[in-house]
Amino acid sequence: MKPFGGKFFQYIVLTIIGVVFLIYAFTLAYKRYVNFEYGKFDLGNMSQMVWNTSRGRFMEVTDQFGTNMPRWGMSHVDPILAVFAPIYLFYDNPMILVFVQHVVIISAIFPIYLLCIKRFKNKIVSFSVVLTYLMYPAIGFTLVWTGYHGISFVAPFFIWLVWILEKNDFFGKKTTSQKGLIIYWILIILMLLGKEEVGAILSVYALFIYSKNKKLAIQTFLISFIWFAFAFFIVIPAYSDLRKQSIDTFIEKTAMFDGNPDGIDQGNFFIHRYEYLGSTYGEMIKNSISRPWLITNVVFSKDKLLALNNLFGPLGYLVFLVPVWIVSVPDLAIVLLSKDEIFDISNHRIAFMISALFLSYIYFLSRFKIFDKKILNVSYRVIFSISILFVTFYFSLITKNPIYVSVESLIQNKIIGKVFSKSNDAFISYKLGEIRRASIPRNDNECLNEMSDLISDKNPEIYSGPDYLGAQSSNRLVNALYPARYWDADLILSDIFETKTIGPLDYSGWTFNKETLRRLIESNNYRHVYSCGKISAFEKGKINDFSTFVELASYKDFDRSKVEFGTDRIKLNLSTEYIKVSEKISRHGAGYIRILLQKVGGNFLDKATFWTFENVEDKNEKFVVIDYLSNGFMGSLDRSDYGQLVLETYYPIIPERFSAGKYNVFFGVGDLLNAKEIFIGQTELVND
Repeated sequence: MKPFGGKFFQYIVLTIIGVVFLIYAFTLAYKRYVNFEYGKFDLGNMSQMVWNTSRGRFMEVTDQFGTNMPRWGMSHVDPILAVFAPIYLFYDNPMILVFVQHVVIISAIFPIYLLCIKRFKNKIVSFSVVLTYLMYPAIGFTLVWTGYHGISFVAPFFIWLVWILEKNDFFGKKTTSQKGLIIYWILIILMLLGKEEVGAILSVYALFIYSKNKKLAIQTFLISFIWFAFAFFIVIPAYSDLRKQSIDTFIEKTAMFDGNPDGIDQGNFFIHRYEYLGSTYGEMIKNSISRPWLITNVVFSKDKLLALNNLFGPLGYLVFLVPVWIVSVPDLAIVLLSKDEIFDISNHRIAFMISALFLSYIYFLSRFKIFDKKILNVSYRVIFSISILFVTFYFSLITKNPIYVSVESLIQNKIIGKVFSKSNDAFISYKLGEIRRASIPRNDNECLNEMSDLISDKNPEIYSGPDYLGAQSSNRLVNALYPARYWDADLILSDIFETKTIGPLDYSGWTFNKETLRRLIESNNYRHVYSCGKISAFEKGKINDFSTFVELASYKDFDRSKVEFGTDRIKLNLSTEYIKVSEKISRHGAGYIRILLQKVGGNFLDKATFWTFENVEDKNEKFVVIDYLSNGFMGSLDRSDYGQLVLETYYPIIPERFSAGKYNVFFGVGDLLNAKEIFIGQTELVND
């Protein structure tokens, strides 16, 4: 009896393996999506481009500084996204992109299996190679971590392309079938549309096949290289002015005149990663030849050597002997030569390397010959392929391949969830002015879901918010990163801890985010809608909370009633005499808290104040929220001089997920490492 049965049975087994793996991998990816682990960069941008394309704005996306432009203005040319536009007319969830990418990546097991069968006609070896592909660490990260990228989507087509060549004997026959040629060129075009450097990759591939099929090689080289040159040296530089204008507009609107855009306003946004070689392509080539140590210092860094090990190691390093992987040298050069650490198996930029490496592995196995007797070589090929499968499992373990470790994590979470389940410490009594350790608010999933629902309910045309909500907020005209577009957005979600926009401008993100929050509030055009965790939401309208400086003479009992609290980096005084906590507060802002404060030590550059509402009967039911007032108003604690009094009035909005009842109220201050909070009273949360 033949192992694995007949051909039809083998395809059934292969299909079952693929479908099961697809369901499992996509479930893990979807979990990351609902846990807000995909952001505006990059799944949000990808989805917005498809959404805008489906509405007649071809490949339009909001850049890092809040301006809408074609994708090429951000130094990428990957119009393959446009093929999804018809789907978005009916269903526009970003995870559609991820699902289709999963299907394409996992579909590569079919040409891999067929190539193996054609090359060495051994089902055990063929299935071993298929399982090695599925358990290859970089495949796991591509499926689960990276969301969607054009290059990841089209890279598996290269494996299909090689199978088409082998199946139709493009190298052995003088003439090839018309159908085979049509499929070949469709795959070539799809790959070219995946990203600007794919043309360079396919140009190298064309050199490989030149000795086998000169006509096909020349045609492929010309089309691929012309597309690469057109995209890289004409399209991207031609649209770079849009990015420069976007940066200039951002600086003008925010009055950040001492920001430094050097390196990100050049013809190619990413050229600054290679500026150690020169400021132009010519200088880079010249210095690469005349000063090679510049390259070796970067290429042979510890992190890059580790990434190379994790890329080649799972296949036993022997793929070096079959140089098909050299086809992916353009992509390898992009990540190896970058001074930024962008080379990692969890990065989408290695997608073509994965495909090329597995083709090298298949051709290595087909040439595997130790003995003159065929049966001995077959046996050793089986042993070797199974050994490589176990090596891949080992690398999956040490690299924490999300496919491999997810089951272990699931078990751990279940056990931890049961062993360390919540315990209720009921009826803890606090005294006015009592101080305890605390933590700056974090964004739990409940908070992020509430903010995501708020975005859906308001459905703003122009939106500004943090990166981690950018996938959920993607499908709209403008999907900006806060603080970009704070001046005209319909809905703004502010997180002063998020500095992704400001970082490239070499400016203090904390200082700038607080300044833009102040400008937003004092424009009197926006009202506070809701806050949770680190996020505060504003829509157009007049604000009702306030914070203001007051005279000491008006509060003569302050010194007698003040209590000092804080950390070793920030000290505040709070008056117990002038605390006012409403006996009852409703969920939507009826009822308020008023406190009188004084800054006595430290500064607020990287600090924040916050509120804690803790259920009296269950201290684990706790609503902790950033105090946007201290970072927003001109007359706020953040901008007060030492000794100056600040009167703050806050109208809390507590969501439905917290049960009605008595709550202890605390006011806190600190940073991400250390914080303290002080008990200021008790209130009752009532339903409206």
